[in-house]
Amino acid sequence: MIFRRTDKYGYSRYYGGGGPALVIKIILAIALAIALVVGGITFAMQKYMVYTQNGGHLEFPWDKKPNSDITGSPLDTSEEGAGSTDSSGADSSLDTSEGSADGSGSVLDNMVVDDKKDDKKDDDEQDKPKQPSALSDGIRVEHVSIGDVTRGYAKGSVDDKNANGIMLYLKESSGKLNYASTLDMAEALNVSANSGVSSSIADVIQQLNEDDYYTLAYVDCFRDEAAGTSDARLYDQGNAPWYDRDGVAWADPANEDMQDYIIGIVKDLVAMGYDEIVLRNAAYPTAGNLDILSEECYNPETFTNTIDSFYGKLAQAVKDSDTLLSVIVSPSVITDGSDGSGQTLENLRQLGGRLWVDSDDVDDAAAMGSRLTDEGYPENALGLLTGRFDSGDKTCQMNLD
Repeated sequence: MIFRRTDKYGYSRYYGGGGPALVIKIILAIALAIALVVGGITFAMQKYMVYTQNGGHLEFPWDKKPNSDITGSPLDTSEEGAGSTDSSGADSSLDTSEGSADGSGSVLDNMVVDDKKDDKKDDDEQDKPKQPSALSDGIRVEHVSIGDVTRGYAKGSVDDKNANGIMLYLKESSGKLNYASTLDMAEALNVSANSGVSSSIADVIQQLNEDDYYTLAYVDCFRDEAAGTSDARLYDQGNAPWYDRDGVAWADPANEDMQDYIIGIVKDLVAMGYDEIVLRNAAYPTAGNLDILSEECYNPETFTNTIDSFYGKLAQAVKDSDTLLSVIVSPSVITDGSDGSGQTLENLRQLGGRLWVDSDDVDDAAAMGSRLTDEGYPENALGLLTGRFDSGDKTCQMNLD
């Protein structure tokens, strides 16, 4: 015999009974049938739905007006006459701004408006900036983030600034590479981008080159958080990594593995088809707590020879290409010939490219440009790093906003 368990208060526990009552099941079945019928009717009516500026309404075949069959009209759904459709399903070619005051302009009126839009588009195409040749007047470069490139905003960002060039950070001060590299040091430091990001960037650059935009790749050389904390580091007197005043570690410019790494990156970017490669921090640091640096890796007497040799190797890496190799320098390199970093006007000239300086540190760009010409640099070898474009300035400009 099976007994139900009773608690100490004498109440028996309830173990549940049957399912829902029959009447509830009948009500649910009827509701489901109604929902299916309504859904079927709604789906069937979709092909008779017509959208206008006043919203959507049903239009059955026996209600159509004679002029709604005009081929090419916004209401024509044939392959030849269908207009473009936005995500809401409304026909974007239907523009009644030139119609009657109540917005009920005729189909023919709307077609005239579309013609005007096409004319405006043609004018915009004619105003599109053209690619300048290297070291020529009129290069206006917009910096675009890697995120905007992968999301498809690169070309729009450049056009919005009325620029004709785009610059991307391909090697950052963190050491991160924004492309997939097979270089030994890149793999050892684990700094390469994944293949998907790399392919996306390569596709965008190829398309921009084909569309006559000027493409630049930015490479932060020896200011490198990843390499600066490895065996290639610039170190203090206690053999610990040295950090600049912004807390970023540096690699030793004299380290041959590091030099080969930078040269390998340059070769990779040349193969990708960039018009210009811009090197930053391509010499020894000159700011920060320099007194604690070990003389074994930081001896000012050796700087010029080290950097001169490094630039000679870089020049060989690009000699058979059309890629311009440029360097960001301090204004004193141009005005005084050197700045104590190992960079000089003489060893920079062997690279054959442009010298970029911060526009905020330049009082007379024309005079600085003339100074470069006098030193044997090509015309328009001066580039300005600027927060905004100056339309009246003929000097090459880079917008870093």
